[in-house]
Amino acid sequence: MEVSDINEVNKQQINHAGTRYTPQIDPEAPNIQVSEVLQPFDTLAYSNRLGERLASLADELEEEWNRAPEEAKDAFRRRKQSPQRVVELLKSISSRSPSDDKTELRQLTRATRFVKGKTSEVRQKLRSQHREVDEKKQRSINNKISLNQNLSQALESVSTFVEGPELPLLRNKALFLKGEWGTGKTHFFCDLTEIRMAHTKIRHQKTRHEVKPVLPSSCPV
Repeated sequence: MEVSDINEVNKQQINHAGTRYTPQIDPEAPNIQVSEVLQPFDTLAYSNRLGERLASLADELEEEWNRAPEEAKDAFRRRKQSPQRVVELLKSISSRSPSDDKTELRQLTRATRFVKGKTSEVRQKLRSQHREVDEKKQRSINNKISLNQNLSQALESVSTFVEGPELPLLRNKALFLKGEWGTGKTHFFCDLTEIRMAHTKIRHQKTRHEVKPVLPSSCPV
């Protein structure tokens, strides 16, 4: 079976879904795209948007790590787990495929948690120094506290992904969407399927040739 055959089946199922449930709304209008709903499906499908998000998290963290105060650099010197390690893992995972080993996912979780803890220790150390010096030196320490806070915020963005519902999707590849009748579940999947067919490319696991992916829709058959 060719990919075009599967796409044709998807289109048939989308047509079988019928019109949307609210008659006063244009039946051809797409569902509102809510990022909080789409992101888990981007993760489940290993979409380009997932890769872009992870690459963006990596770039932001790398930028703040390069600007971090010396106290933060010292805290991670000669340590395997560091902000730079988190950056490397994010970049690697952003280009992975569903068949790849899951080791890096576990490593990302451990590294992110460790780095957050050490960065918090640096914050406490700087605040302690701030209380013990005169006003002139406090200004310098305030700048260090600010830079360390920027690093912490970049790490918090990574932690939101790591500790949220999306990372398990990369491991388990299963997601259940539920809701009351008429809330748009079926047509959400129809729209999502059309997005996948039109805009995303993946590599076939066996031939490594680029093909359009197909997300099986939950349209009624």
